[in-house]
Amino acid sequence: SGIILGRLNGQMLVSDDPGHVLIVGPTRTGKGVSFVIPNGLAWPGSMVTLDIKSENLKSFGAARAAKGDAVFVFAPGSASSHRYNPLDYVRPGAEMATDCANIASFLVATGSVENEWTLAARKTVAALLGYVMTSIHFEKARHIRSAVRVISTGHDIAVVLKTIVATENAGSVPSWVLDAFNQFVAIPDRTRGSVMFNVNNAFAPWDSPLICAVTETSDFDIRDLRRKRMSIFIGSPLADLESYRPLIRILFQQIHDLLMRNLPGADEPHQVLLLLDEFYVLGRMSSLASKIAVSAGYGFRMAIVLQNISQLDETYGKAMRETLVAGAALKLFVAINDNETARYVSDALGTYTATHTTRMMGAGLSQSRVSLGHMAAPLRRPQELTRMPKDTSILLVANARPFEIGKLYFFRDRRMRRLMEEAEGAPITAPSLGHWSDPIAWLGLPLKSEQTAKAPETEAGAIPASSQQSSVGEQPEKPGKIAGAGQALGNAETLDALAGITCEARQAGRLAEPSPEIASALQDLTRIAEEIRNRWRAL
Repeated sequence: SGIILGRLNGQMLVSDDPGHVLIVGPTRTGKGVSFVIPNGLAWPGSMVTLDIKSENLKSFGAARAAKGDAVFVFAPGSASSHRYNPLDYVRPGAEMATDCANIASFLVATGSVENEWTLAARKTVAALLGYVMTSIHFEKARHIRSAVRVISTGHDIAVVLKTIVATENAGSVPSWVLDAFNQFVAIPDRTRGSVMFNVNNAFAPWDSPLICAVTETSDFDIRDLRRKRMSIFIGSPLADLESYRPLIRILFQQIHDLLMRNLPGADEPHQVLLLLDEFYVLGRMSSLASKIAVSAGYGFRMAIVLQNISQLDETYGKAMRETLVAGAALKLFVAINDNETARYVSDALGTYTATHTTRMMGAGLSQSRVSLGHMAAPLRRPQELTRMPKDTSILLVANARPFEIGKLYFFRDRRMRRLMEEAEGAPITAPSLGHWSDPIAWLGLPLKSEQTAKAPETEAGAIPASSQQSSVGEQPEKPGKIAGAGQALGNAETLDALAGITCEARQAGRLAEPSPEIASALQDLTRIAEEIRNRWRAL
């Protein structure tokens, strides 16, 4: 009914305290076989596991399914994965700006000091996400790839955003999105390039068809973690982790925020275990770390697994590390091999009073005397802790005395072996992502226009995908249906809008003819649209 910590006096030691757990131990010292796998096999509720090497999926994925969990594997960068769309969890209305800003904060990389370019890039990325979430033109394509399309028209981004503001002003797009676009346009040219560089970097993962496919929609609903039993294994090919880390961080942050939004309801009976194996690979998760002390009681527990305490110093700094460590109600040290961790545990164990004898000799035997003294000594010296027996762990409990306990190896425990044997022959695999195809009309802005030309469909209602198509795996032999297609370039209003000229102003006769440069660009776009129409007719 809780988290398995080890053995004490021959019995399994389990904690049902709602607090979080910190597990520390160097590599190959038994963290996996004595903590991660036993809890993966036995945890009674839902589970979310950081599984970078896919070892946990192999060890207890089938056992989770045998216990009745719906099992999902989110592996960005792999051709086989369940899908997750971060925008599915953006709330409508007043909260949308906050949710989009939270996603943007993970997408836009920052150094040790935030500067004006990264802050402006975050605001622009958040606004692009908000535009995709609210514009009617993305009603069937509300995912991050659509935001990439907005900035990938081949036109000056300032012209693109001006056009959006001019054509969407009376529509459903919220004012904070349009304000952010206007603020971007007002940035001086010499600065705008630096901002746009950060925006492009933020969306770089979506250059990959694999990432486009895996974030197109969601195969699981993280809002149901306390309502239904499920297990989610989250990882990425280790060589590609640096590229896809932001997406994994967004998922964990959204899970954390959703669980903390409300206390468990009557229809949410399941406790959730966030098993953060090799926690340091996530990078800095400030919100998660700073709220660890107040998040207990929301129907989930975190098990944060590290190799040593110094890993937290490198990522969070000493002050935030102290906050995170102090916020863990239980601290389990399965082995210690560095001085910083050894000193921390030695100080936490405290001291005992040692008695020492002092004999003083005078000139004669009758003048000698003995005195007793008392002094404080460490209960365990740092050097003793680094030589701790391999089957022993140190458990620090908030507001209680520490314990020296034994490790519980899953392969030595009869109940654990039975759980694994019951699940043998039923490996868990992720589904193939299949093919990813971008909408064919990506060259044009999704503008509001009553006379927007519609692309002809085939008899089966499909749009031929003969151009602008990326694939995951092999290319399809026959054209398939492309979601979101149907808008094409080719009428005067749409082409004028691309040049920053609104349809309404042209109809009122208040604008002069476009410049030669714009006219040339419009001719090129008209030619492209004509070629597309000819291909459709040929098909």
